[in-house]
Amino acid sequence: MESRRVTAVEVNTHGYVTRLCNEAADWSPQRAADVIPDLECGTFAYHVDRAGEHLPVVIAHDAGGAFLTTRGGSTVMNGLLTLPRAVRS
Repeated sequence: MESRRVTAVEVNTHGYVTRLCNEAADWSPQRAADVIPDLECGTFAYHVDRAGEHLPVVIAHDAGGAFLTTRGGSTVMNGLLTLPRAVRS
């Protein structure tokens, strides 16, 4: 399965990631609503390379429903939120 590297994100006013981005990739940007089924079905994987670590993007749940976060990493709770914010064009 192809793993897509995420280098920037769009985040809504509630702090949830709404799009995964990589300006060098033809798949970018990808809406979180489309990434979730990709992850559930195993169509694509997504990851963040941060501070020498490879952090897989995973689905988590809270009272608001499903959201994207990263798994693993020794220094960050959600590696997605440490990425630069993408500028929507």
